[in-house]
Amino acid sequence: MKDFFWDSKDEATGLPYAYDTDPNVTWDGILEPGDPGYTPPSTPEVQPKSKPKKMKHNTFYPTSLPLQTRRLL
Repeated sequence: MKDFFWDSKDEATGLPYAYDTDPNVTWDGILEPGDPGYTPPSTPEVQPKSKPKKMKHNTFYPTSLPLQTRRLL
């Protein structure tokens, strides 16, 4: 068990320790591997990034040549 200081950081995550999120932080100190009651850190599941759906839209420019040359009045 190692001492808990105000600016202590978890080596596994690089984030500061917190009493409410880390089960290895106790009032006596920080539990290390081999200590009774130590819980190994869980690895978060990585969610695959979803591609944004492309929106369908109407064409604004006519595809036929006669309609391209006609002027609107």
